[in-house]
Amino acid sequence: MLFATSVVQAEQGRVVLVGGQVLEGDIEQVVNGDYVIIKLANGELKGIPWADIDSFTFASASTPPPPPVYAAPPPAVWYGPPPPPPPRRLRRFEPSWNLGVRVGTMAVGGNVYGHDHDYYDHDHPSGPQLRMSDVASWGWMVEGDVGYHFSPSWTVYALWEHGELDHGDLNSGSGRWGQTNAVGFGINANTAPYDTIGLYVDMGAAYRWMSFSDPILTQGTTTYGRSSAEGFDYLRIAFGMSINVAGDFRLDPHFYVSSGYFTRFHGSICGSGCSAYDGQGVEAGFHTLSGFAVSGHWDL
Repeated sequence: MLFATSVVQAEQGRVVLVGGQVLEGDIEQVVNGDYVIIKLANGELKGIPWADIDSFTFASASTPPPPPVYAAPPPAVWYGPPPPPPPRRLRRFEPSWNLGVRVGTMAVGGNVYGHDHDYYDHDHPSGPQLRMSDVASWGWMVEGDVGYHFSPSWTVYALWEHGELDHGDLNSGSGRWGQTNAVGFGINANTAPYDTIGLYVDMGAAYRWMSFSDPILTQGTTTYGRSSAEGFDYLRIAFGMSINVAGDFRLDPHFYVSSGYFTRFHGSICGSGCSAYDGQGVEAGFHTLSGFAVSGHWDL
């Protein structure tokens, strides 16, 4: 506050009254403790009692610098949930020829000929029944097929299969393994052709022939002849998974079983040949071949 008793030359100033009113103009006279005379902008001279004054200042008095002005902080970054992935572009399917290879294990079951209730003596395998396990046991198989991939999931194909089988219960002294071959057709499906993994299903039928060492008991001495059996595998079925390795190649690990009847026989079983239907006493035997395999399929 200014404590001068008078103003020689009027100066611009401001008077703040106790009630908060602000008067601006030329301050003509200041009598400390008594009054202040101010000339307003309209030319009016106004005397203000000292008791009504809260404060007054001259324009020439130093004024404090204005408070610093800071830039407003940037708005908080809100990331939100990530955008959804773009829709997957499905590979355009085009029908094509298909090559397949299958390798796996093979185990035997059932009979070469005859029925289970006919079997009465292992020492006479030429009797009314011969089990598959008498002349073969386990082994390995390989298959090749050529097909047509006509829809994203389905392929029809023709096949050739070859298997090598170890000795059975009655021909372990023989030096030769059993062999089996089959030709046929089938259809397989991959239930999820555009995904990494899907269900694999395979069904088909084939004509099969099998050769094996057949024990012949003569005057207490066992010798081995070579016999063969032929017939239809009416049902070949497999279940597993399909793994899409690339757009035109997949792997199919699966379990399979092939079953049917041998109806024609050659070799020591019945000399020059016989059929289950010609009345020579050899009846058709239901057999199975099964195992685990892995196949690969290529679209050309």
